[in-house]
Amino acid sequence: KFFRNNNYNLAGLKGINVFVIYLESYGAILIENQDLVDNYKNLTVELQSELEKKSFLMVTGYSEAPRSSWLSRLSFSTGSRIYERVSANLALISKLTTLNQKFYLSGYHTISVMPGVKKRVPKIESFFDFKQQFSSWNFDWPQEKSANNWAEIPDQYVLEWLGKNSTLKKKAPIYLEIVLSSSHSPYGIVPPYISKQEVKLEDWSAVTTKEKSLGIISHLKGTSQKYMVSIEYSLKSAFQFIERYLGPEDLIIVIGDHQPPALRTDSNLVPVHIISSKKSLLIPFKQIGFQEGLFSSYVKENIRHEDFAEFILDSYSCCQKE
Repeated sequence: KFFRNNNYNLAGLKGINVFVIYLESYGAILIENQDLVDNYKNLTVELQSELEKKSFLMVTGYSEAPRSSWLSRLSFSTGSRIYERVSANLALISKLTTLNQKFYLSGYHTISVMPGVKKRVPKIESFFDFKQQFSSWNFDWPQEKSANNWAEIPDQYVLEWLGKNSTLKKKAPIYLEIVLSSSHSPYGIVPPYISKQEVKLEDWSAVTTKEKSLGIISHLKGTSQKYMVSIEYSLKSAFQFIERYLGPEDLIIVIGDHQPPALRTDSNLVPVHIISSKKSLLIPFKQIGFQEGLFSSYVKENIRHEDFAEFILDSYSCCQKE
């Protein structure tokens, strides 16, 4: 019902760019599992230090999410609780609208980046109705370099390609959603992370990500450690992109889509990072319990995926003071 409200003007954003980065299988198990928490904390401290050098501020909390990427994205975008496949199928033929469409009505250029999409699905494209879309065939990725993983194109390559693309330099404010894929199971199959200062797309010409075998037994051994390898790769790629290509004044939401299905956990919680140099944009999230920094050991539900759309529209549709 809230989407029918005509009072959403997003004036509180003052025309700044908004970026939503979904991280595949980025779950609160990183805090809940004692075998993972120390490495995860060290990683987030390192990433936070780099962002702070560029004047970024950040707060972190947790969201309850569905248990699959498709249901997660639908819930987030439509502001509706869509936790089953039947509900998802009904949503596509319903009159539900999406968060990106609300941004479009407020003067934003809307962009979807989904490197894991390998073929066109018109009914999904028309439902979300992004004005510009990038899928696997747009990225000039050499097929012979594709991994034997669910994700064929590495996150770091996708984000470098996007960062160098003139799309991010448009004059109109941008609402952009990026759905990263490298941390999809089976875990631990990611290319080397390129850490040098100047990354060129040609650098991937020497990267070989293919594996000879995906034997199920070998990939079940040490699952939590392999999961950390995948998450570390995707997190480093995402935050390198933020540091190099996004402005501190932008509003950036980095959010997990669901807990990793290959690891046991009793919760549906995923980490959420809100990033911007504008303190006023972080205040709504601090008011619902988000903690300062990229690491929060206070694991509780601060918000649900299906509440994000209404929360964002409510929080930023009235002018706020710096």
